[in-house]
Amino acid sequence: MIAAPRSRVMTSQKGFTTRSTHCRTDRSRAATPVTEDRPVKLALPVSVFLLSIAVPGSVNLGGFSLSPHRMVLLVMLLPCLGRWVSGRAGLVRGADIAVLLFCLWYGVSFAATEGLSAAVEPAGINMIEVAGAYFLARCYIRNHDDFCRMIHSLFMIMLVLLPFAVVESFTGRNIIAEFFGQFLNADAAVTGGGTRWGLRRANSVFDHPIMFGVAAATLLPLAHLVLGGNSSALRRWVRDSVIVCLTFLSLSSAPIGLTALLITLIAWDTLLRSFPFRWHVVAVAFASAYFAVDILSNQTPVEFYIHRFTFEGQTGWYRLLIWDYGTASVAANPLFGIGLDEWARPAWMVSSSIDSFWLVQFVRTGVPGGVLMLAIFGLAALASVRVTPATEGVRMCQTAYLLSLFGLFFTGATVHFWGAGLVLFLFIVGSGMWIAETGRGKPEGTRWPLSHTPREVCSELSSERHRVHGSVRDLRQRTPNQGSGSAEET
Repeated sequence: MIAAPRSRVMTSQKGFTTRSTHCRTDRSRAATPVTEDRPVKLALPVSVFLLSIAVPGSVNLGGFSLSPHRMVLLVMLLPCLGRWVSGRAGLVRGADIAVLLFCLWYGVSFAATEGLSAAVEPAGINMIEVAGAYFLARCYIRNHDDFCRMIHSLFMIMLVLLPFAVVESFTGRNIIAEFFGQFLNADAAVTGGGTRWGLRRANSVFDHPIMFGVAAATLLPLAHLVLGGNSSALRRWVRDSVIVCLTFLSLSSAPIGLTALLITLIAWDTLLRSFPFRWHVVAVAFASAYFAVDILSNQTPVEFYIHRFTFEGQTGWYRLLIWDYGTASVAANPLFGIGLDEWARPAWMVSSSIDSFWLVQFVRTGVPGGVLMLAIFGLAALASVRVTPATEGVRMCQTAYLLSLFGLFFTGATVHFWGAGLVLFLFIVGSGMWIAETGRGKPEGTRWPLSHTPREVCSELSSERHRVHGSVRDLRQRTPNQGSGSAEET
């Protein structure tokens, strides 16, 4: 059972059970309201979305390939944007604008490279997956309780997938994909990702074992720090063991390496919690290690990492070649990218896949698209890190959220996110934006950019327009009376 923050459950006038959450206020304009009536359960759209991720496969409707999670996001996209515009999702953040600008530029770049008619489908799918997943979390994960319920629901889904992943790893049969394959097109999940060490690399409900492993690894800091805060040590470590087991069953070096790194960072935060500069030390250590390898080794830091921390060295070197030829493609097409065209590479590099989420954005949509996608992650992290949490529970959520973002950023350098993995990761990015509205990060009276809701902006512009019109009208009324006055009066 998850222990929620101190709150009072009451019944509203309409008979619905609501929770009145008392938040600590401060001088900041962005503080969370003192009282907020919210349902005591996870919002239905979020619950349906999380369940839809666990359903592999898709159907073709009108030429569009629609998976269950795409259907949910398609239905919820406009309502979520409506809630955001009305101010019911809190203040406008830089990450919000970056998401919309990325979707807009995605359509513009594809129209420039593929033609307007050919750009409609990929631009629409991108809008559904990127903006839909982000704003769904942005609008319905609004406080500590919502965040806890979301993580608990996600963990329970992964827990249910565990026995099926074990069976898949030892027998080679993806039972879930085989079942849904009777109704949906689930060929990618059924086929799987090959074998390693005599075991099949389990991909469960995802399109590839790496997606399955990264999804599990990203959940580790969220489950350990947020769900484990009020749990016994036994329950906490059992929960962590489930996540580690899920990650291992993917048999992918990137998720397993990410899990080891996150465990190290969680242990560091736990042991040095009273030391305020513990993360500064980590940043200095990472920078020092990078420059030490760069100076003392005959390999670049990336080559050093790939050579020593991948299961198959040839796979690592192939990814280096992808970076070399991928960046050359970006240099040749910096503005709009190449769209859906083939990127230039030697004939012996048969696969057209680019094993880097960040590089894909630059190659397909040009430098503006890649920068905007980086801005989504960077501005989301910045909005959270600049806040001084008001409670210990919020601090744990902040740390877990930032570690998850770090894991996504780190893994995105060598792994491409798509399908259910992509929407889940954008959903996680949006799910922590509420943290920026709970602390004491801004001095009173300072007008920060993007610090108002769209409704407040429109209201202020309307008030300013009426004030100017009133001043002009008063000036016109006084002018005739002053026409015969003296020079001094004029």
